[in-house]
Amino acid sequence: MEDDDRGLLERIRRGDGEAFGVLYDRTRDYLLSCVIVPRVGRADADDVLSETFRTALTKVQDFEWRGIPPLHWLATI
Repeated sequence: MEDDDRGLLERIRRGDGEAFGVLYDRTRDYLLSCVIVPRVGRADADDVLSETFRTALTKVQDFEWRGIPPLHWLATI
């Protein structure tokens, strides 16, 4: 999975929208249920999720691969 995650991030860096969709699909449910809803509640969760991915898209060029899954990076956003 590590090679797959790294390749996915590289594709996103090159502007591959499909790869960004894959990242979204892989991480959305976990981010909502385990990170966002416990912190902000259900009412604001979708807005926070959207902002998280918008920020990720603008910051992906700054992401340095260190063997940590992108889910952890997204959770810090």
